[in-house]
Amino acid sequence: MLRALFSRTELSSVVKEIGKRGARSSVWIVIDVLRATTSIVAAFEAGCAAIRPSIGIAEARRLRKGSRSGRRILAGERDGKPIRGFDLGNSPRELTPERVAGRDIVLTTGNGTRTIRAISDAGAREVWVASFSNAAAVSLRAADLIKKRGCGFVNLVCSGRDARFCLEDAVCAGLIIGELRGKGMELTDSALACWNLYDRHRVDLLGMLRESSWGKRLQEIGLGADLDFCARTGWSRIVPVYARGVIRPGK
Repeated sequence: MLRALFSRTELSSVVKEIGKRGARSSVWIVIDVLRATTSIVAAFEAGCAAIRPSIGIAEARRLRKGSRSGRRILAGERDGKPIRGFDLGNSPRELTPERVAGRDIVLTTGNGTRTIRAISDAGAREVWVASFSNAAAVSLRAADLIKKRGCGFVNLVCSGRDARFCLEDAVCAGLIIGELRGKGMELTDSALACWNLYDRHRVDLLGMLRESSWGKRLQEIGLGADLDFCARTGWSRIVPVYARGVIRPGK
């Protein structure tokens, strides 16, 4: 079954339905186009070694102090803005090789990192990270698992904003769902809705981002250029995977 969840608040009901064993054997894909999952992919493309998602600011600071090498840096945002005292914000444009290559990043965001952690806490063995940048690679990896393992559930979790629906995440889910249609997976109504949204907006993803509520917020605070970056599709083959507290670059 191929389904989309529109916020992390739906996790408990889904896990209750499929059980802990089903949660562990399922594919879980987290989407936060603006901007956490796009930034995670960008960081790995720039040579970042690993990313540790943090729920809160205090936890992020503790995780940084736990680095013996001193090569662990802090990145994150609250309400779209960089956090005071952090090395980086949550803009994918900041994540250049000069700043992140060979380093670990502790990342905390208002929605994306919390969603990743929530899925793991709900029982998932691993969580994949997706955005427009690597949607094709994520689809290929999921299709391969469906073929080889007969995977019963593929769950696309749209982070949303403060546990509420966000258009851009659902549209990205629709892109992935479109690639997986015809792979022997039953589509739920939520998955079909995402596909229809993507089909509606596919000709102008940047325009969709600019009209979305969070896209408007980013433009208001001077980060409109991030939308251009986040709207680009298919430029990465990396499928970041979160397991045992760390996100690492997969292929």
